[in-house]
Amino acid sequence: MRFLYITTKDKFYQEAVDLRITTFFKEFDKPEILINDVYENDSFHIVCLDKHDIVIGTGRLNIEESKGIISQMAVAKEFQKHGIGQKIIELMIEKCQKNNTQVIVLNAREDAIEFYQKFGFHKFGEPFASKKTGVLHRVMKKVVY
Repeated sequence: MRFLYITTKDKFYQEAVDLRITTFFKEFDKPEILINDVYENDSFHIVCLDKHDIVIGTGRLNIEESKGIISQMAVAKEFQKHGIGQKIIELMIEKCQKNNTQVIVLNAREDAIEFYQKFGFHKFGEPFASKKTGVLHRVMKKVVY
């Protein structure tokens, strides 16, 4: 497996979008609209490729001033629990550190909170329904040193 940062012009970008749609938005009529939000074009997109150069994991990172914003992390179902999500989050945290961010924020699904806590993220506030999907999420933050 290999991990790389890509842009929206990269040959792997559409595969990453397709994985995100499959993971989060497949029940919606026009999922592309949910993907193409205000962050999409300016994001650092990371992908994990298998030995055949197929995208099996992805994540999105935005850096605004001193804040990193992680969103839309997805790993293909058959590759979950193999450390791919762990490596993606580690690489995004490292990118934030190199860019001198002070805090990283994300909105975690309720069933993913424990995963993010392993990397030093802490819950803030009450659960809320995602505006895009209606799925319950919780704001999580990590202070970067």
